[in-house]
Amino acid sequence: ETRAGQHPKTYLDGFTGYLLTDGYAGYDAVGTPQCQPMMLGCWSHARRHFHDIVKARPKGAAPGLADEALAYADTLFRLERQWKTCRAEQRHALRQPFSVPVLAACKTWLDQHLSATAPKTLLGKAIRYALRFWPRLTRFLDDGRLPISNNQTEREIKTFVLGRKAFLFADTPAGAKALANLYSLVQTAQANDLEPWAYLKQVFTELPQATTLAQIEALLPWQAAPKRLEGLAHGD
Repeated sequence: ETRAGQHPKTYLDGFTGYLLTDGYAGYDAVGTPQCQPMMLGCWSHARRHFHDIVKARPKGAAPGLADEALAYADTLFRLERQWKTCRAEQRHALRQPFSVPVLAACKTWLDQHLSATAPKTLLGKAIRYALRFWPRLTRFLDDGRLPISNNQTEREIKTFVLGRKAFLFADTPAGAKALANLYSLVQTAQANDLEPWAYLKQVFTELPQATTLAQIEALLPWQAAPKRLEGLAHGD
């Protein structure tokens, strides 16, 4: 209902895995001293601050310091694209000789220009953002399963972010919750290689007749039978 930190704190209560976020301060409320998630920073958000400076520059202007910062971030993304098909163990091993030096050079650059930029300038804000979250921005080095940005998550939610203004029933907290429940089913079905329309048809057809916990759990996306769903998709 709001962007208050209490909401992610409540939703993620007890979570101790890796949590990849942007710089929104509300996530700082997640966890307790005894139960803390491992926070990761998003390189797309760190990069965006420098990209906005370059984008706002007059056409034909000479490259500046923001371009230098972008080069470090773009190098990290280029390396990750090269390793997209690698196993997590391979990716972790490759990051050490290739990504670590890029990060070290980037940190040196940030420290070098920190004192020379006013805090309230666009460049000053971009540098301070990156340094503030530096421990989180480098944590992806710990495990090859960890991405360097939350771009994939943002792509996954783009469909309903773009459509929410057209969803007239979602203009209240209750409507938003109903929409979240529906999309949870859709996205989880896709994550389990199911055709969403066929899966939802099965759920809405069989759930009213389900009388036991086992019958309800049998309708979960990872329990659904693909062949049966294929028949439903064709109207059988």
